[in-house]
Amino acid sequence: MFILDLFVAFLVGGIIGHRAGGARRTLAVIFALIGVGLPALLMMLWWPDWYLHYHLNPGSWILAVWGVLVGCFVILALLGHAVVPGRPVLLPVVGVAVSTYFLSTLGRTLKVGTHAQWVSGTIGPMDSAFVETALTASGFTLVLAVAAWIRSGVHQD
Repeated sequence: MFILDLFVAFLVGGIIGHRAGGARRTLAVIFALIGVGLPALLMMLWWPDWYLHYHLNPGSWILAVWGVLVGCFVILALLGHAVVPGRPVLLPVVGVAVSTYFLSTLGRTLKVGTHAQWVSGTIGPMDSAFVETALTASGFTLVLAVAAWIRSGVHQD
């Protein structure tokens, strides 16, 4: 779900930049780290193959690689923050891209296991522990996105 999280970081960074009139970059970075990075890191560490949608086999990656991936969230949030205020039409365009990506990868998303299980076709469906963790992580991200949106409208002196 790394691609989806990149889209979310861009969208929320863009919404913050748009609502704050180009200000509040720090808020976009904080959201990218805490609102996307922490939940993503949780999913990365417990279900790394699922998180990368079975496109890559992360089994031998060192922790630094995961840090680079989290850094990508910050870059995309800052990119959204920088370009969306001047081009707010990007928000619905990226929203459609998020929806398209999510729907087109739903078959992969609903299967949880290892890269080897995916390749061999023996991968199983989501279990309750995974669903509970994913819903908690998504809810956390949503709550922080709403908080960032509200906070981005508060002008600082």
